[in-house]
Amino acid sequence: YPKEYDCQILREIDYMINYYNLKPSLYLAYDRRAFYVVDRPEIRFTMDQKIRSREEQLDLMRGDYGEYLFEEDLRLIEIKAPGALPEWFVEAMCELEVYPNSFSKYGKIYSKKLLNTNHFQE
Repeated sequence: YPKEYDCQILREIDYMINYYNLKPSLYLAYDRRAFYVVDRPEIRFTMDQKIRSREEQLDLMRGDYGEYLFEEDLRLIEIKAPGALPEWFVEAMCELEVYPNSFSKYGKIYSKKLLNTNHFQE
């Protein structure tokens, strides 16, 4: 690595890749917008859209394309807060019918792939 990128985390990642002989298996991309609450900057949320992936041509130089996980206009919101959310925020989410849920982009792509194969058929 160039000296400005040399850090413990990158050395550990490099070690793990070499030790386990890891190879890329999925390109995963999305368009993200990040926000924070002005009077409480520790409360942040991100909005991801156009979540897309591919299993071929994984080199990042191949371009930014892939199969969409959802319809293009769907958005995934992740809220990050160190404690309780302000009441006005919770009320706004309830009004919009936005409720907490656990979600993994990679996991959803993997399970979608499994459902589209014959693994579950006898």
